[in-house]
Amino acid sequence: MNGQIRPFALSRDIQDVLHAKYQRLEAKVDRLKKLIIHIGVHKTGTTSFQHMLKVNQKQLIENNIRPLFELGPKNVRTYNLFNLSHLHLRASLKTGARLRGNVPERKEHEKAAFEDNFIKAINGYPEDTIIASAEGFCFMRESKEKEKLANLFAQIDREVEFLLVWRHLVSWKESWENQLHTGAKIADLSVSFPAEERIDAEWYYDTDAILNFWQELGKVHTFQYEDYDNICEPLMNFLGLSMQDLVKVGRRNKRKELPSRLVAERQ
Repeated sequence: MNGQIRPFALSRDIQDVLHAKYQRLEAKVDRLKKLIIHIGVHKTGTTSFQHMLKVNQKQLIENNIRPLFELGPKNVRTYNLFNLSHLHLRASLKTGARLRGNVPERKEHEKAAFEDNFIKAINGYPEDTIIASAEGFCFMRESKEKEKLANLFAQIDREVEFLLVWRHLVSWKESWENQLHTGAKIADLSVSFPAEERIDAEWYYDTDAILNFWQELGKVHTFQYEDYDNICEPLMNFLGLSMQDLVKVGRRNKRKELPSRLVAERQ
């Protein structure tokens, strides 16, 4: 043979065994544990989706998916994670949660403790998928915020991905302004602040800035709000669930009528 290595063919049985082995390995990679973060944006069915997580918690866990919640006022579970989304959000921004006093301004050692507890919890859950939802995340723009999130995600033993729902600008802006002018009237409370500190300023609607921020942190899956009768359906389908197997909810946080003075201003 003159020192040459003679090629040989694998038997069909061995090929089948190896093929099955590699299929199992690929499947294992596909089932890598994940942390999925739903970041909004506002007025794209976020409250309805969070309520679906709440009323279907048992079904989700039975399907190897754990929805995260926080304890709000009177220890009521909330599936809009205000504390997590505000943990590293720039302190100068006057969000509704801050103006209403729903989230504390933590000192650095308190933030570190909160983050440490969060990491331990996430790394300790047995479910393959964890879903967290908080539209407060879509306020983030600054490199310092991104750096802190990157450090947080680096300590999580899961692949981190993001769900982002867009809405056509005109209806998105109208619906968001409507919400801010009714109820707690966040727009009135923040009117005296400079634009960079208000959540109703033009910077908020910069979709390129939102997308660029999150794409540098992980894979972003986008959906268009107007493409679906119920935006909860594609989000639940993404998690591997069918709406037929879940408790359905009606639309939440529906649009309210604007005060007459604001209607007049728009005409």
